[in-house]
Amino acid sequence: MKAAASADTFDAIASELLDKKRREAKADRTLGKLDWLLGLARPAIGARPIGEITAPEILSILRTVESRGRHETARRLRATIGVVFRYAVATGRADFATTRNHARFYPAIGRSNGADKQSGPVLTGASPLPPTGFHMLPVELPFPNSAAHQLHV
Repeated sequence: MKAAASADTFDAIASELLDKKRREAKADRTLGKLDWLLGLARPAIGARPIGEITAPEILSILRTVESRGRHETARRLRATIGVVFRYAVATGRADFATTRNHARFYPAIGRSNGADKQSGPVLTGASPLPPTGFHMLPVELPFPNSAAHQLHV
């Protein structure tokens, strides 16, 4: 039972995702960046079961990164955490509704090109909608001629 619980932690799922990316022959530099980004979140949520991680906890991690002036890093970390959650859903270790609700409360993070350094924080509040990269795509199940047997993921 304990082994199953530890397999559902953010850290375990993130590590499994990294292994998957390695098997897909992603570039070492890409893997290194992904591991580095995940390392920013691991101290706060790594040992926690993914189903128990709340949106305010993720927001706190993102704000910590942003408070250091690392706006682009915060934006990429937000996306990377989302990938881990979506991978957890795909592997049956997180509930889709929970993940969708998390996305609703992530803040809007803009790109930092140096021009916005005078304008203040980029994390300005919760977005009422999921991030734009989170789309519902129809996936056909074994009965391709039946509209009733389509799943949206």
